[in-house]
Amino acid sequence: MYRPPLPWETPYNVQPAPEFSSPGDLLVKSANQKLVQFFEKMMKKQDRIGDDLDVEAFMGVLDKSGGEYSLLLHLFMRISRYCLEPLMQALISWRISALMMGGRRGTVNEGQHRASMQMNAEENKVLCVEWLFCKLVLLSLRAWGADSPLSEAITDQLLDMAILSFSTSAHKTHSDTLARSRRLVSEGFSLIVGIISRHQFDHVVSRFLKEFMGTTEKSSSMSDAVALASGFEHIELSVETIAQQRASLSLIEKLMGLVTKKTKDQLVAAIIKLVGNMLLPLAARARNAEGKADWEKYFTGLWQETKKISKRVKDQSGPLVFETALLANGELKFLAQQPLQTFDRLAKLYKEKRTVVLECTFHLLYVLLTLFERGDAYDVPIDMILEKILSDLFPPSSKKPILTFSWTCIALSSNIAALMSVKYIEVVMERLAAMVKPNEPNYERIVVGLQSFNAIADRLFVSFDKSHLLMDNPEARKTVLETHPSHIQNALHAYDKQQRQVPICPEALQSMKKRLEAVIAFFDSQVGSMLTYTQSKSGGDSLGGKERSAATTVLRVAIQTVKRITPSNLSLDELMALLAKYTCHVDMDVSSDARDILRGLMKTRPLLRNSIVLQLGKLALSIPHAKIDSLLGVVSLLRELLTLWIEPSVLSRIDPDPEIMEPGKSTMFPASELDAVALLLLCTPHIAVRKDAYKLLRLVERLNSVVADSIADKRGRLLWVLQRDGQSILSEARKHFTDMRTGMEEETMLDVGSVEEMATHGTRDADDGERSLPQGAWTSVLGEVVRHGVSSCSKVLSSAFSMVSEYLPGTHAAVMALKAVSRQGQEEMDLVVHWRNLVTVACAVGD
Repeated sequence: MYRPPLPWETPYNVQPAPEFSSPGDLLVKSANQKLVQFFEKMMKKQDRIGDDLDVEAFMGVLDKSGGEYSLLLHLFMRISRYCLEPLMQALISWRISALMMGGRRGTVNEGQHRASMQMNAEENKVLCVEWLFCKLVLLSLRAWGADSPLSEAITDQLLDMAILSFSTSAHKTHSDTLARSRRLVSEGFSLIVGIISRHQFDHVVSRFLKEFMGTTEKSSSMSDAVALASGFEHIELSVETIAQQRASLSLIEKLMGLVTKKTKDQLVAAIIKLVGNMLLPLAARARNAEGKADWEKYFTGLWQETKKISKRVKDQSGPLVFETALLANGELKFLAQQPLQTFDRLAKLYKEKRTVVLECTFHLLYVLLTLFERGDAYDVPIDMILEKILSDLFPPSSKKPILTFSWTCIALSSNIAALMSVKYIEVVMERLAAMVKPNEPNYERIVVGLQSFNAIADRLFVSFDKSHLLMDNPEARKTVLETHPSHIQNALHAYDKQQRQVPICPEALQSMKKRLEAVIAFFDSQVGSMLTYTQSKSGGDSLGGKERSAATTVLRVAIQTVKRITPSNLSLDELMALLAKYTCHVDMDVSSDARDILRGLMKTRPLLRNSIVLQLGKLALSIPHAKIDSLLGVVSLLRELLTLWIEPSVLSRIDPDPEIMEPGKSTMFPASELDAVALLLLCTPHIAVRKDAYKLLRLVERLNSVVADSIADKRGRLLWVLQRDGQSILSEARKHFTDMRTGMEEETMLDVGSVEEMATHGTRDADDGERSLPQGAWTSVLGEVVRHGVSSCSKVLSSAFSMVSEYLPGTHAAVMALKAVSRQGQEEMDLVVHWRNLVTVACAVGD
């Protein structure tokens, strides 16, 4: 795994790693091997889809890796606590090896290769490596501390990579996806630089100034200088001591010293935006620092001196961040005189510069809420400021449809709402409920309302699925897999801890539940029926245009809100049926969210488990037999949840909200109903489904034997009948079938040893040369199974009769429609067989 550096790797000064000789080294080696295997697997999957995928598409591939990606992140996060230095060495070595495999063979050095790269697809593969590297490095660097130090040799290599990435992002490209991928990688390296500066401030500043001064002296390198300023914007200033303040002020003074009348406007904009971004997260923290008076006085003076700078810059993003940061760090008396005028300016620029405006709004509001109270000596109009933010700085209502979403702005708006809710929750909840209306043409406004509520609910641990109970540390719920919590989230958490928690009042909660129900009902009517088993084989884009895609996005956010609260006027059975249906939605995110909620409820809400598994069983029976992939997917999920139920930690859990149980609802484990589902699944002509049906029967039997005696179903099981009376069932079925088929030698039953062997014997699905089993023979077996089960598992049969009565009319209508089909293929023949099997079971039970 480790080796001497190749010639083209020399810019990074990679040193050969020592042989593994300690438990920590072995852990690192194991993690690195898993990373290599995982990345190769993901890249192969991406290659099968197409070479033109960008980093965002690769992120989607990782997220849909079935939990493997999450496990890898957890692994690196844990190992980094004990052996950070060797883990970083291993990651750097993996990056170099992966870059070689990604198209860098035969190059002299990495910089030249980047300059000569011509194919976007090739560079996109390289950027996928870089992005995953940044993700894992950021996760590992969270462990950096006194017990887990990191040498400057390692940080120098990371800074080299970061600077190269910033320089590359400055190069023009005609591909929007490539530019977006470069930007994502640069943002990752920028966060890495920020963490390094937290521990090695002087080292990072020295390196930055050396590179920045060098590029500003060259007129041809202006784009590189701007890219460097943007890349180093996460440098973390420290003000806790006088020495730290002097070091921070020294950096700011050097940067502001570059702003002269001769400085190009493009560079001026980059510098003031850099200074603003470094100062914004510092505002509230500096108020408690030693010598804060001198610090505040300096920035108030700087604010007054530099007001003319903004007039030189066309793009007002930089000046806006800069002036807000100076104001937030300035003297309190001066700050108290400015907020309304500042928020007026922010409101005017909202449409044009939403992201910057919202970030400035959060930090300025954070300082005001932290430092000022209603009725204090400064008389800051907090109520008027809150009203202005909620009215002018959240998505407005619209008469025309607005179907686009800015997720960065949505996240910022949600954080602002969560911040305001710490002290003023009633005002915020009232405005959020007004935003969540199904007839609102501005879809982003609905999403902001729901996401803001979700942020508030998470802050207060309002949770329907009680997922926070699964965390050892409740705070971990918010950032359990978050690579680098932003300074905004850190500020919000810090402020929340300082204040007394005010819960959401029942009236506000009920109002949001009603709005949620209305939104789900409306968007379910639009896109809720877009299921994998209802879509045609040739449909192109299954989402059908921008409006339908936007509606699906709103529905997905509404489903995420169900994790926190339940829609009003929906029974729990109806809600579980809705979630079960969404597991088959054509939108992968909707399907994934629904599955995750059901998994969470199975773990934490014992009183809902019966409803979940029964609704999934009914869903499986409603899927047309020809949609075998969808059918197998639902049955597989049902088996997964039953297996989860068996786990001791899940089985022994007590529901945290016993009152959720509806009056008259049985708590008995629905073994008979699940057996009935399995019996009807055995009616399908598909061998794979019948095999899963047998697995389901075994799971039900096993679970029924381990649940508490008070809820176990003591009545007879279908599996007992199949095992006890198997030979008798086969004998009677063989006799009956032979009598029906006298003289037809090609239609004879095969000799089998059990009903299960016959059920899972190869029919047309077999491709190994075995003799096929006539479907009529299996129909005879089903009839005998029902006849033998009458005495010992009557509840199973009565449940099956009730279910088949619900679904048989649709199957019957489909069979009758075949009369108009001139040429019938295998799918039509299977439909007839399925209908015949269902009728056989229904008639046998009826008799």
